[in-house]
Amino acid sequence: MSGVDKALLKKEAKLDRMLADSGGGVLAFSGGVDSSYLLSRAVKALGERLIAVTAVTPFLPDGEEDSALRTAIALDARHEIVRPDVLSSQRVVKNPSDRCYHCKREIFTTIKAVAVEAGLSTIFDGTNASDASERRPGLAALDELGVVSPLAECGITKDEVRALAHAAGLPNWADPPQTCLATRFPYGTPLTKEGLRRIGRAEAALHSLGLGNLRLRSHGDIGRLELPLENLSEAVGALREDIVEIAHSAGFKYITLDIEGYRFGSMDEPLKDAEGSVDS
Repeated sequence: MSGVDKALLKKEAKLDRMLADSGGGVLAFSGGVDSSYLLSRAVKALGERLIAVTAVTPFLPDGEEDSALRTAIALDARHEIVRPDVLSSQRVVKNPSDRCYHCKREIFTTIKAVAVEAGLSTIFDGTNASDASERRPGLAALDELGVVSPLAECGITKDEVRALAHAAGLPNWADPPQTCLATRFPYGTPLTKEGLRRIGRAEAALHSLGLGNLRLRSHGDIGRLELPLENLSEAVGALREDIVEIAHSAGFKYITLDIEGYRFGSMDEPLKDAEGSVDS
């Protein structure tokens, strides 16, 4: 494969063997780069013995369901959509710091039911080797439910997934990472369909301005916009009025621009500060 070093090709070969040896399974398919690359390898290794399952919840960013469907069709994968009612769980709605654990339990319990019905014993997900270094309470739920993470087990990192996806010609190899809309709200802020929908629509409108990877964090009446640093000057210049209109339409009285820029997991920063103060 052009542009990929031998060490990484060995990891990919290990991944292919692992998938083939599984005998078949269900793959939790979000449509992101990680699960798309994994699906591309799994389809080749398993064919009809694999089902890609996309869980559609109110936490899914706008357009992601359609994107997952298009990718599954392009990869010629068997594909199903499930709609777990995650907001029926008060442990999710209350949005505690371990919300991701409870949400993953709800989602993967539903996916497991698809596997049981299809007579498939293995559930795969796209967790990669880099994810273990981040705060991800949901990984504990996957472990409890016996979910297999082939990318992580083969030592394939986030950057390596992109390199392999690029070499394989996957059209979404360079897409920015998308996270569930619940991450736009501080822990302890109750989650509602209406609030999630407004954030999703507002972010879609902001993306249409060409602002790149962004997050609109909700702090009551205040919307805190995180943008790539290269977009900050444009946001307070030519696009300022458009951004203000989008924020007001989403129900925010005030809109602020976070001059630290976009960073993954900014809502976890208070937790890290609290842990630091305890340690000291």
